[in-house]
Amino acid sequence: MSVARIPRSSPLLRALSVGKAAEMLGPLFQALPSVLKWAAALVFVFNIRSWPLFWHFRIYSTIWRYHRLLLSARLRLLGASPKAKQSGLEKFYESRLHLGESPFDRVYVWKEWAGPDDCDFNMHLSNSCYAKHLDVARFDAAIQMLQTGFFSGAWTALGATHYKFIKEIPMFAHYELRSSVAAWDNKWMYVVTRYVTHPNKKSKKAGSKHPGSGDSTPPLGPPFVPPIRTPATTHDTPSSLHPYDSALHDLLASLTPRTEPDGATLHCVVVSELCLKMGRITIPPAVALAVEGYAGRAPSGEKYDATNNVHPHLEKIRALKAKGNLRSAQAFFRGSWKDLKDQDRWWMDVLGGDVEERRRRNLDLVSGVQRGMEGAKYV
Repeated sequence: MSVARIPRSSPLLRALSVGKAAEMLGPLFQALPSVLKWAAALVFVFNIRSWPLFWHFRIYSTIWRYHRLLLSARLRLLGASPKAKQSGLEKFYESRLHLGESPFDRVYVWKEWAGPDDCDFNMHLSNSCYAKHLDVARFDAAIQMLQTGFFSGAWTALGATHYKFIKEIPMFAHYELRSSVAAWDNKWMYVVTRYVTHPNKKSKKAGSKHPGSGDSTPPLGPPFVPPIRTPATTHDTPSSLHPYDSALHDLLASLTPRTEPDGATLHCVVVSELCLKMGRITIPPAVALAVEGYAGRAPSGEKYDATNNVHPHLEKIRALKAKGNLRSAQAFFRGSWKDLKDQDRWWMDVLGGDVEERRRRNLDLVSGVQRGMEGAKYV
């Protein structure tokens, strides 16, 4: 008995095969729209920091954070007498000062992580995102550093940035931007920001290399400081300077040791040139820093201590915030400091000594970087 065979090309077989495939793939096709929705939602969430206006939100949130502190202080004094309000606000402004601190001693830390939207096809933090997150970290550091200026209505303008990439930051890594003052002249303040990561716990258990752990790298001594070639003052910048590469090398060697004090890994170093503005008026960095209470050591070698009222110009600083408002500080920043004679410019005295010596030394380095880039315009 012969059995009839259906040719493979038969329309009936094709119909049966398509029907069976449709039956098997039906649930998959039904679930596909949900999968696409979830995938789109995940992409949207992963790129949250790249949404329109999110950069603006992060920048202004740093301002709002400190203005909320001022608003909170005023709310606490709502039911107080006018005299008590003035006294309370004066104490608030004074509590935000850096009385007796050296401008070079404080490091302002901003924490970040390398999200998918920040990384390139090599799964490393992209070059553009170094700048994007530096904007926020640098702005936050400036506000912490110069709160009286910002409360008075001043703002910072960025003149230039100089990047030195040392090691890539991998995707999903948590890293820190550590900003500190390097130097200043009569207009510009030079801020150095270091991008660092901390070694994970597994690498520590495995015996990762850190200073003093017996690795082949000898312990670092004091930072290298090249000799001062041209004295730098608050009104002059050096005229005899390194070529750009040499200046940047000296700057990195002097200001940024290869290993951070806490063993963190250094990935990138940035030098930013900032100036403080009140409207279109430029506020000299020395003026802005002195108003915040920064100071060098006393002629006797002792550190100024505001708690013992030995800060040499504490009363002048307090007078700028008299009666719980900043009208005197605003007038000072707008230019009344120019009316003082040279012998009465107290900010020059308070930022003298060891602070002035370090400022001159570092200014010689950062100015070399600046002049080197300026010269590149004519290449």
